[in-house]
Amino acid sequence: MSSYCSPVSDVDNLGIEPLTTLDALMPKNYIRVLLAFRTSEPFNVVSLRLQSGLNATTEKIPWISGQVRSAGDGDKQAAHGAIYYSSSNSGSPQIIDCGSIEEPISSLEAHAMHSTTIPEDVWPLGALPGSDDSSVFGASIFRFKDDQGLGLCVCMHHHAVDAAGFTEVLKIWARETTTRGSSTPQSGGTRLSRISEALASQIIEASSKGTEQLFRLLPEYSPSPPAMPASFPSFASQMFTIPTNHLEAYKQVLAPLLETPPSTNTVLCALLWSFITRIRAQHEENTLSLTSSRLVMAVNGRRRIGPNFSPPDKPYIGNLVLYASAEQPFDTLKIAAASVHDCAEVCNTITQSFAPAKINSQHIANVYELGRQAGDCSTIFPGWDLFNHRDVTITSWADLDLYQMNWGSELGQPDFVRFPFSVADGVCIILPRRRVNSAPHSQNLVEVVIMLKAEHLDALKTDSLWQSLVGEQ
Repeated sequence: MSSYCSPVSDVDNLGIEPLTTLDALMPKNYIRVLLAFRTSEPFNVVSLRLQSGLNATTEKIPWISGQVRSAGDGDKQAAHGAIYYSSSNSGSPQIIDCGSIEEPISSLEAHAMHSTTIPEDVWPLGALPGSDDSSVFGASIFRFKDDQGLGLCVCMHHHAVDAAGFTEVLKIWARETTTRGSSTPQSGGTRLSRISEALASQIIEASSKGTEQLFRLLPEYSPSPPAMPASFPSFASQMFTIPTNHLEAYKQVLAPLLETPPSTNTVLCALLWSFITRIRAQHEENTLSLTSSRLVMAVNGRRRIGPNFSPPDKPYIGNLVLYASAEQPFDTLKIAAASVHDCAEVCNTITQSFAPAKINSQHIANVYELGRQAGDCSTIFPGWDLFNHRDVTITSWADLDLYQMNWGSELGQPDFVRFPFSVADGVCIILPRRRVNSAPHSQNLVEVVIMLKAEHLDALKTDSLWQSLVGEQ
């Protein structure tokens, strides 16, 4: 499906938002999110209100109407690509009306979600950009079966924003949809100038190191592409809900064994890593030769630069994702879900991996400088094992307040936040947090999407220890 692109051929009114190396190091794909609302308001009324809010948002963040180009056209300030857009406020992205789908809004409940719940053709943009001049932003709306609700699909190029930046754009859009003019224009310079100024002294320190030394300091990155297997197995994906009181029980048992009480996120990541390794060890012959596994977690670097770097009234809307990497022996991980002492050891390793002393402003500057020295960031690859049923990656949206956004009297707050179906091996996504009404009482749940080799996912679902964690699904 094509999406509206603002023309950027008018040189006199051409705006340029240079990308940073932290943008260029991100995967070249679209972040795609569905917000689903229960509403009986007329569809055309809601559509017009959303478009009006998007028009106002584009005035505040004009580059969302533009296109990402990986080459900077010889511009030294855009050496790692740039967003080109019309600076004359001549066009806002247009929301695409996708009609109705054959599913009710209740199909988005975790237990009912399947690969075809959200049809691919309702997304305004595909998973991957189709060309080098790729839209930054796309949005579409659709009705659920029997007019029970409305779905708003939003896509943003990952070289333009990370999950936190994506959320900031939605916050502004929601505010402008509710009360036009309620958001202040984005100011304070481009993302490139803000990063360069905030990390000036650290970048000088990083630039004294050569590329090989930076790679040694940053094992999350590699100069070598991953070894591709001769063939790929069948992969699968499923959403699970985990009651937070089950996680709280783990936290209480683990607390006496740890120097500081573990966070819910740390315990959850430890359990996901442990359960996945446990299942792999039971069902994969080649794991016998593996001595350790790595857990790689995305970390928002904004606060690591400083408390005033991205304040609420002037958020940093770009990419500032770092990777925390923890490593544990395979034998420890295999039993950690059932052993309090081993689980505590895993929690300690995770906590140390993303500690502020480790992922700090100098670490961010080292990553920034690694990309600058490489020139072409597509020659930098993940430093973990993507294909051999060894490592696990976790991305968390739990602290991003997508459920708390109010989109006005017609829509209110989202009832569901969902991602398109995708498959991989050893990838987990922790969804935004919300309160869920569940009989016989209101229970706080964590929703997690787990992507694994198909036979491993089937085995996980029947594992008795896993079932005791997630409860009846």
